[in-house]
Amino acid sequence: IGRQPGGVHPPRSSVAMPTPAKLVAALLMAAVGWLTAEAIVRYGLPEGYSVGWFREILSGMALVLGWKMIGRQATGVAGRGDRIVNGLTMGLACALALAILAIFLHAFYVMIEESMGLAYDSPGKAFTAMMGFVWQDMQTITNLPVLAVLFGGGALVGLTAGITGRLWR
Repeated sequence: IGRQPGGVHPPRSSVAMPTPAKLVAALLMAAVGWLTAEAIVRYGLPEGYSVGWFREILSGMALVLGWKMIGRQATGVAGRGDRIVNGLTMGLACALALAILAIFLHAFYVMIEESMGLAYDSPGKAFTAMMGFVWQDMQTITNLPVLAVLFGGGALVGLTAGITGRLWR
């Protein structure tokens, strides 16, 4: 924490500063989010099910998580990149975070939508219903094509961002 010998401050990494690794991680993770949403629609939902802005919203969440999680780690503390295997691990962690965030936000949205129609008479019943929606959403995404796209894509994004962080400074 303090100064290095000679009075020089240690290098600091700014989270807000764009780097090539952050850009690559954000864009590729957005693509993984889109492909995951497409896999959910094709393999997890009934034929003809209307999903609205589902692909776009999931892709946007993936973009932000890719920038914040994978990109920051791939850039490294001093802007010189980090170990590539750490990028791979962070890609898997980002995919898991995307799945958890998407499931809970969707369940919350459905619960709010139903509560606007006065479906619940207490907050406890609304929360219990929300946990039921979480369970349904978890069952929807737990099939091999969806999980392969999500976690395989997350691992590839982390690996690619890690390589980008090491090569482009």
